[in-house]
Amino acid sequence: ATQLEEAKRRLLEEDRARGGPCSMAAGPSKGATSRRYPVAVPSSNQSTLRRKQDTGDFTTAIFSFCDENVPYRIKIPGQNVTLKQFKEYLPKKGSY
Repeated sequence: ATQLEEAKRRLLEEDRARGGPCSMAAGPSKGATSRRYPVAVPSSNQSTLRRKQDTGDFTTAIFSFCDENVPYRIKIPGQNVTLKQFKEYLPKKGSY
Protein backbone atom coordinates (compact mmCIF):
# COMPACT_ATOMS: atom_id res chain seq x y z
CA ALA A 1 0.00 0.00 0.00
CA THR A 2 2.89 2.35 0.75
CA GLN A 3 4.38 1.77 -2.71
CA LEU A 4 1.04 2.68 -4.31
CA GLU A 5 0.87 5.93 -2.35
CA GLU A 6 4.45 6.77 -3.32
CA ALA A 7 3.72 6.06 -7.00
CA LYS A 8 0.61 8.24 -6.85
CA ARG A 9 2.58 11.08 -5.21
CA ARG A 10 5.27 10.90 -7.92
CA LEU A 11 2.63 11.00 -10.65
CA LEU A 12 0.98 14.05 -9.13
CA GLU A 13 4.35 15.80 -8.92
CA GLU A 14 5.02 15.00 -12.59
CA ASP A 15 1.63 16.48 -13.54
CA ARG A 16 2.44 19.71 -11.74
CA ALA A 17 5.93 19.88 -13.25
CA ARG A 18 4.69 19.34 -16.81
CA GLY A 19 1.72 21.66 -16.48
CA GLY A 20 -1.03 19.40 -17.81
CA PRO A 21 -2.02 16.04 -19.23
CA CYS A 22 -0.40 14.59 -22.30
CA SER A 23 -2.08 12.42 -24.91
CA MET A 24 -3.02 8.80 -24.36
CA ALA A 25 -1.75 5.94 -26.48
CA ALA A 26 -4.57 4.75 -28.75
CA GLY A 27 -3.66 1.10 -28.59
CA PRO A 28 -0.82 -1.26 -27.95
CA SER A 29 2.25 0.67 -29.03
CA LYS A 30 5.79 -0.59 -29.20
CA GLY A 31 8.37 1.62 -27.56
CA ALA A 32 5.94 4.35 -26.47
CA THR A 33 7.19 5.99 -23.29
CA SER A 34 5.16 9.20 -23.11
CA ARG A 35 1.89 7.53 -22.10
CA ARG A 36 0.56 8.91 -18.79
CA TYR A 37 -2.97 7.53 -18.55
CA PRO A 38 -4.23 3.96 -18.62
CA VAL A 39 -4.76 2.18 -21.91
CA ALA A 40 -7.67 -0.27 -22.01
CA VAL A 41 -5.82 -2.88 -24.10
CA PRO A 42 -4.77 -6.05 -22.25
CA SER A 43 -1.03 -6.48 -22.55
CA SER A 44 2.09 -6.57 -20.45
CA ASN A 45 2.39 -3.45 -18.22
CA GLN A 46 -0.91 -2.05 -19.50
CA SER A 47 -4.47 -1.90 -18.20
CA THR A 48 -6.52 -5.02 -17.74
CA LEU A 49 -9.95 -5.68 -16.35
CA ARG A 50 -10.70 -8.98 -14.72
CA ARG A 51 -13.41 -10.40 -12.53
CA LYS A 52 -12.70 -12.76 -9.68
CA GLN A 53 -15.20 -15.48 -8.85
CA ASP A 54 -14.93 -14.98 -5.07
CA THR A 55 -15.54 -11.21 -4.97
CA GLY A 56 -19.29 -11.47 -5.48
CA ASP A 57 -20.79 -8.68 -7.53
CA PHE A 58 -17.56 -6.69 -8.02
CA THR A 59 -15.10 -6.33 -10.87
CA THR A 60 -11.44 -5.93 -9.96
CA ALA A 61 -9.66 -3.46 -12.24
CA ILE A 62 -5.86 -3.46 -12.39
CA PHE A 63 -4.11 -0.64 -14.26
CA SER A 64 -0.95 1.45 -14.23
CA PHE A 65 0.06 5.02 -15.06
CA CYS A 66 3.23 5.99 -16.94
CA ASP A 67 4.59 2.46 -17.14
CA GLU A 68 4.98 2.41 -13.35
CA ASN A 69 6.19 -0.87 -11.90
CA VAL A 70 3.52 -0.77 -9.20
CA PRO A 71 -0.01 -1.15 -10.62
CA TYR A 72 -3.21 0.19 -9.08
CA ARG A 73 -6.04 -2.18 -8.12
CA ILE A 74 -9.63 -1.10 -7.50
CA LYS A 75 -12.96 -2.89 -7.06
CA ILE A 76 -15.90 -1.59 -9.08
CA PRO A 77 -19.47 -2.68 -8.24
CA GLY A 78 -21.12 -4.86 -10.88
CA GLN A 79 -20.00 -7.47 -13.36
CA ASN A 80 -20.33 -5.61 -16.66
CA VAL A 81 -18.36 -2.42 -16.05
CA THR A 82 -18.53 0.33 -18.66
CA LEU A 83 -15.66 2.63 -19.59
CA LYS A 84 -17.50 5.53 -17.94
CA GLN A 85 -17.76 3.59 -14.65
CA PHE A 86 -14.08 2.66 -14.84
CA LYS A 87 -13.04 6.29 -15.39
CA GLU A 88 -15.13 7.43 -12.40
CA TYR A 89 -13.04 5.20 -10.12
CA LEU A 90 -9.64 6.38 -11.41
CA PRO A 91 -7.56 8.30 -8.87
CA LYS A 92 -6.71 10.89 -11.57
CA LYS A 93 -9.25 12.98 -13.43
CA GLY A 94 -8.86 14.62 -16.83
CA SER A 95 -8.95 13.94 -20.56
CA TYR A 96 -7.80 10.52 -21.63
